[in-house]
Formats: sequence, C-alpha cells, structure tokens
Amino acid sequence: IYSLYQTKFGINVVRTHERLRAASADRKTAAMLETRAGAPVLEIHRVAYTYRDVPVELRRSSVNTAHRFYEANRGKAEGGH
Repeated sequence: IYSLYQTKFGINVVRTHERLRAASADRKTAAMLETRAGAPVLEIHRVAYTYRDVPVELRRSSVNTAHRFYEANRGKAEGGH
C-alpha cells in the first residue's frame, strides 16, 4: 500500500510505529472475522509517518488468532539463508 501512496499521491512513508495487544472481539469485529463475540483477537494499532514525523496513516487491525501465529526470525541463519 505504501507503494500506492508514493506513486499515486507522492507520499513517502519513512517509518511506522505499531502497538499490539490481546483483546476480545466485539460483535462487529467478531462478525467480520467469523468468530464469536468475546473471542480473543490480536489488535494492532499502526501509525505511518512521512518526513518531519507527519502522520499519513492511522490503522487498527484485528486478527483472529485461532489459526494464526506471529513469527519472527532474527539474525542470520546458518548457511546464509
């Protein structure tokens, strides 16, 4: 999406700030995620900034974690992969 911002609107996103937390799905979120109200979800709040720390995007995402994992690999794998 940031490529679209740049090519269509001339907006360059130079950094983002995200906060994640565990939450319970409200009725609307549960319906969109095809789960039950009160089910655990991962809530992600993101602000994207352009130059001079001007915010250009505010996003809140909810993820049904029943069949999803957060995965992060840090460092270089042996064999250069």
